[in-house]
Amino acid sequence: MTLHTHRIVLACVLCGGGLLSVGRAIDAEADVAGPQPAPNEVKESFPTLDFEAAKLELDATPMPFVDWALVEAGNLDWVGPSGEKLPLNDPHGLSSPDEARAVPFCLASGIAIKTQPAEKSGLFSDMVPREYPWEQGTLKANTLLFDETAQRYRVWYDCAGGLACAESPDLKTWEKPLLNPNAYGDRQTTNLAYIANRDACAASGMFQKPESLEVAQSGSVLLDPSAAPEERFKTTILASAVPERLWAFAEAKGKPLSSRVSPNSGNVLFPAVSADGVAWRVIPEPNLLHDADTQTVVAYDTRIKRYVVYTRVWEFGRRAIARAESADFRDFPLPRTVLAPDAAEPPYVDYYANAMAVYPGRSDPQLMFVLAYDRRVESSVIRAASSRDGVLWHFTPGGPVLRPGGAGAWDSHFVVAVPSFVRAPDGGMLLLYNAYSLPHKFPRHGFVEANQGIARWKADRLFALEAEEEGSFTTPVLRLRGAKLLLNAQTTRTGEIRVEVRDHEFQPVPGRTFAEADPFTGDDTSAVATWTGESDLGAMRDEFVYLRFQMRSAKLFALRAE
Repeated sequence: MTLHTHRIVLACVLCGGGLLSVGRAIDAEADVAGPQPAPNEVKESFPTLDFEAAKLELDATPMPFVDWALVEAGNLDWVGPSGEKLPLNDPHGLSSPDEARAVPFCLASGIAIKTQPAEKSGLFSDMVPREYPWEQGTLKANTLLFDETAQRYRVWYDCAGGLACAESPDLKTWEKPLLNPNAYGDRQTTNLAYIANRDACAASGMFQKPESLEVAQSGSVLLDPSAAPEERFKTTILASAVPERLWAFAEAKGKPLSSRVSPNSGNVLFPAVSADGVAWRVIPEPNLLHDADTQTVVAYDTRIKRYVVYTRVWEFGRRAIARAESADFRDFPLPRTVLAPDAAEPPYVDYYANAMAVYPGRSDPQLMFVLAYDRRVESSVIRAASSRDGVLWHFTPGGPVLRPGGAGAWDSHFVVAVPSFVRAPDGGMLLLYNAYSLPHKFPRHGFVEANQGIARWKADRLFALEAEEEGSFTTPVLRLRGAKLLLNAQTTRTGEIRVEVRDHEFQPVPGRTFAEADPFTGDDTSAVATWTGESDLGAMRDEFVYLRFQMRSAKLFALRAE
């Protein structure tokens, strides 16, 4: 056991144990417990969340208050008449149970974590200007993502000509790669995504209508950090397989078909890959034997080095969200439900689309922007759920993050999030959403007009740890990767936040206690914590520390260190 491990165990004992540690792993060999599956083995795995497998690091990347991971659970210490700590099982010298008393230790009080509603901010069509004949009509993004390597935003969007793609350094100036050699009107090249091996798909005999294959049909686009250059973009395509071929394929593979697969339509998901996001090659063997006409989100989990999909299933006649994972993107098992309406929900609620995303700049938490559908009025809201392993999901309290607009608004009835949660150049958070002004199952022909809006939050303010009155908490042990502590926080005019720093043995750091803490008041995404005017924590850089907070009428959105 290393020195650092000894120190973490000591800190765990001092603060009650049971630390849920998530975030960036300090020890690379401990990222994932146990042996890794063989490449062709279809087997579920997920990150280990115990404190030995991953330890929290507080660095320049904002750490949001999505769940209780940044709040120590605390405990009660039992002490004797003289204040001595009493052992649990060893002799204690008490003559009566009445001589023991409980002392709270690291127990949080007066705080809650709540979602924060988004601000609606214009239309996607205003963000990406129309330049070409095939871009007439309403533009709606299928997927918006940020390419960390190229430091560019990439978007695939529906337009009159099909699915087009563009890229931008700033979400303002856009480049549209004219790499499609198929003419559109008098234009010889376009930026429309296309199936480059359509003839091979037809020759495979697998598809009922190979001429109808569309890139990302009911799927999102993935930029794969692990792939060879020729397959760095991936998506799934919902397509109708020839039933006889599909059933023979499933039998040969020894795999069951989802109960949602119709013997007539043969709709299942097929993988497609691309080098540039424009020319796509469809693999003529299905990778998921399931039918879901709601957008299936594809991702690559860098922690477990496996591909995951989130799709729609049905439970007891209600829509729910399910997950499957694969080592190679070519072969997924049937999805398992990870989020479904339970008895806490009214009986007329479905969980529809998921718009799953990884928190920008981090490997966790993972988020879903769930379409919660109300059958009574055929309307919807968008609710935020989070997960640390991609399998166990929880809704964050606080209500929907996005609701339909008011009467007469273009988005007045039905809203659905799109896979698009990114950090904007100004540090804020951005999410695209489709919306309609009529009920979901309204007779649509000639009436329903959809558009796509932009929802925004200030930097890292999708969730907040709130103290409406007096509140306090202690973080689990953190490795401090900076010399200053920065708070993303907001208080009322009468509120405040104070911070105390304790070392790995839970001893107060001299000069950095509550007694010296300068109260923060106001509204700042990067407020530097100070003590009698001093902010320097350089003596604690790279050390393990605890942070303690006292709050009044305040919200704390995220922490970081510089």
